[in-house]
Amino acid sequence: MTFLAIGGGLKSVAWSDFISALVIVASLFVGLPLVLGGEIGGWSSFWEGLPQTHTTLSGGLPVLALLGYFLPLFLLILADQNMYQRLGAARSEEEARQSTAGFFLSSFLVTVPVALLGSAAVVLLPDIQPDTAILSLAGEGYLPVVVGGLLLGGALAFIITTGSSFLLSGAGNVVYDAVQRMMGVELDEQGRLRVHRLAVLGIAVVAYVLGRFFPTVLELQLYSYTVYGVAIAPPVLAIFFWSRATRWGALASMTVAVVLTITWEQLGRPGDVHAVLVSLPVTVATLILVSLLTPGGGDRPTDEVAAAGEPA
Repeated sequence: MTFLAIGGGLKSVAWSDFISALVIVASLFVGLPLVLGGEIGGWSSFWEGLPQTHTTLSGGLPVLALLGYFLPLFLLILADQNMYQRLGAARSEEEARQSTAGFFLSSFLVTVPVALLGSAAVVLLPDIQPDTAILSLAGEGYLPVVVGGLLLGGALAFIITTGSSFLLSGAGNVVYDAVQRMMGVELDEQGRLRVHRLAVLGIAVVAYVLGRFFPTVLELQLYSYTVYGVAIAPPVLAIFFWSRATRWGALASMTVAVVLTITWEQLGRPGDVHAVLVSLPVTVATLILVSLLTPGGGDRPTDEVAAAGEPA
């Protein structure tokens, strides 16, 4: 991940994303009928083999639990810096619009087969860990070696390029927001490149250390998505839709979101309530209250709007 981000930047990540997407979509569509039709014995056997709770719309989860799993990813998609990064790399606005439409439609080519294969893993491997379900289908002999190998390779490629994308985003914040804007250091193109590469390396080391404290990738992902989504989505949406939002309102809401989410998780989710259900309303309330109490908003120039919290 670090090598890709340092060596090739966004261009290397974009191309490796494109190639891995082709590989994993092809392997999913080939593997799905082999698992459902061959290993399980058809759709009826698949449905009958699922636990009773898994055949309901909620999957046996209460409403608050469903929201706890839904909101982090939903908020992340609304404000994901990687999305803005890729749209900003488009050659024109029209190309960005077409890419967004293509992303929305093509996402179903991944999410639907993944959901079905993940459910099939519940039937074939009842004690499977959720974050290894599909990979275990490939590694435990339920798919032909070639198809399973392609699925494993595509999944690994997605993991690598996703990590590289977040490294690039975080390093970009260090260069433009911390070093240039906050510290006032003037950098030429070569200087920005050097600082960016050093920032990538530093963030990679911190990420590796943090990753040692989480037992599963799924738990780490849900935790990080909650912090990211709750902290970033409300200020970004306010920038787009509420002219009264101020820089201090955005900064206060992001600070509250990070502190409250991490604190709630460290307390072990009191009452078994997901952190997003507590931190999101408090974050929105903080954004509104502090914005109303501080001057600004209305006819702010574009660069001040960006400074208020929009992903760079």
